[in-house]
Amino acid sequence: MLQQMKEKQKPGLVEKAGLTEAQADKVVEINFELRMAMMSDLRGLNEADRSKKIAEFKAAREKKYSEIPLTTEQIKAVYAYYEDMGKNMPKKSGN
Repeated sequence: MLQQMKEKQKPGLVEKAGLTEAQADKVVEINFELRMAMMSDLRGLNEADRSKKIAEFKAAREKKYSEIPLTTEQIKAVYAYYEDMGKNMPKKSGN
């Protein structure tokens, strides 16, 4: 699954966010790792605890991005890339 995410996301991160291939690989790995952790850690939490845990994950992601290292501009570009990617995702029906 991680390899599929890399194949799908890396070209856009390199082109649109101005990352090197190595930086793009690390960004995808970080997002994958945190997404897997979030899926298990958020189960069964009430809304307040869930919000707190999501904030912790976001802070951890920021820290890991800065360790790659990415510049502030690159981090903003990465967030913009994922935001655009989310807007272009097909909407799930029935929820």
